[in-house]
Amino acid sequence: MLQSRSPDTELERAVREVKAAKNLEERRACERKYFNRVKNSQVANEDGMYLIDIEWVRHWILFIKGKSDTVLGRIDNRRLQRLYFQDKQKIEPQVHFYFITEPLWNFIFKVYGGGPTIVKSKDLN
Repeated sequence: MLQSRSPDTELERAVREVKAAKNLEERRACERKYFNRVKNSQVANEDGMYLIDIEWVRHWILFIKGKSDTVLGRIDNRRLQRLYFQDKQKIEPQVHFYFITEPLWNFIFKVYGGGPTIVKSKDLN
């Protein structure tokens, strides 16, 4: 008996395209295409948004814009985790991190891995 395979999601297809890219330009184009598709996802407020270290994002943006040929390593949010949860310091958007939507976080996380995952909630002020 044949089992039907569930259809690929847009996310799965995008991740597969990135991983199958034959060169940096192709990879960059795949990442940029998905980023442009999901960057303006509708969000009612910041709760439920994901935090990502500002330095990692800055380097990633340089890569997808073609201003750097360095493919980043894993997402590294350990600095944010340490500053906020261990050192009890206030962390500021656009200084320490950026908010990103769930679709963008899922894509970046599936492509690059890393973490830890930090989600904005009413408890994170």
